[in-house]
Amino acid sequence: MDDRLDWYTTRVREDGSQEVHIRSIGSQEASKPVYLNKEQTRLFMRTLDHLANDTSIPWAEARQAVLRAFAETLTPSK
Repeated sequence: MDDRLDWYTTRVREDGSQEVHIRSIGSQEASKPVYLNKEQTRLFMRTLDHLANDTSIPWAEARQAVLRAFAETLTPSK
């Protein structure tokens, strides 16, 4: 996972909660998305919210670190 990652909404539930997936962007090689369930998505979004509100942390680098941590943790072992 050397390239940049981004997250996309996969599903919006009736209660307004969502589920997302993380995938690589700008890569020549397609990678499998990593799907987060409702609770994982909630934790993911809350983490990004806290980082976005802390102006002392560079947003772009922090966001990539969180995306990479979730993707690496939730990618099944081969």
